[in-house]
Amino acid sequence: GAPGAPRAPMPGMPAPMPPAAALGPFNKEAIEKMPPQQQKQQLGERLYASNFRLRPDLAGKLTGMMLELPNTEILGLLESDDKLKHKIDEAVKILDQQKK
Repeated sequence: GAPGAPRAPMPGMPAPMPPAAALGPFNKEAIEKMPPQQQKQQLGERLYASNFRLRPDLAGKLTGMMLELPNTEILGLLESDDKLKHKIDEAVKILDQQKK
């Protein structure tokens, strides 16, 4: 389909999360002031949106794996597409090894 066109969720799949833009601008300072549980929630939503942009097929799995990282590391991934892509490559290798 056309990029940006809304996709109908597949049966049994959760509805796609809003794109990162819908979450408002990324504000590291605001997130750092939140309680830890709320930080994870915010970081998870943003990670999912970023992962979905790069690897829609694995976005949920990648997000789950990355949420096990310390929040400071997640913030770093969200600030740098290069770091995020590198982390996705690492995670995909791990997933490939688990399949074998």
